[in-house]
Amino acid sequence: MNNKVKHQHFNVLILAGIKCISPKSLENAERFRKNGGHVIFTTALPSQSAVFGVEPAEIERRVSAMLSAGKRPAVFIKHPDKHNIAAALESFGFVPDISVSGADELRHIHRICGKTHIYYFANIGPEAISANLKLRDKSALKAYNPHTGLTDRVLSNADGSLTLTLAPYESLFMVSE
Repeated sequence: MNNKVKHQHFNVLILAGIKCISPKSLENAERFRKNGGHVIFTTALPSQSAVFGVEPAEIERRVSAMLSAGKRPAVFIKHPDKHNIAAALESFGFVPDISVSGADELRHIHRICGKTHIYYFANIGPEAISANLKLRDKSALKAYNPHTGLTDRVLSNADGSLTLTLAPYESLFMVSE
């Protein structure tokens, strides 16, 4: 997307639970895939046209061609969840910014401002958690209390791995040095 505010480039298109699609939208998805993008269908495959006069067989044929393409085929995930979406993205060669294991209650956001990486982690549950994190960025990190802005710990991240422990409902910013 090019506009006056920001230029954005996308590598993945996720079409979630679409049974009915316009031929133009399907054409855009086909062109996106042919130009190097990855397409993921979830829950349902398009099988009907949103435009009168276009036979369902035509939509089904075009979707099937995307799924069986020799180079960079589209992927269908019938029951999407964070694990099989992540597996599909990793199969495309994408390395996540953050991988979390051991704590389903942990929520996170990652932003980059210039060369500075800013992470926000929050324990949304009533129990303390300890999570193993794998960060793509391997910078040293300072942890900041979001209520006071004070740093109370410096975290080693030399190999991109660290363990984070948070009390119930506790949150924390981490900023690269």
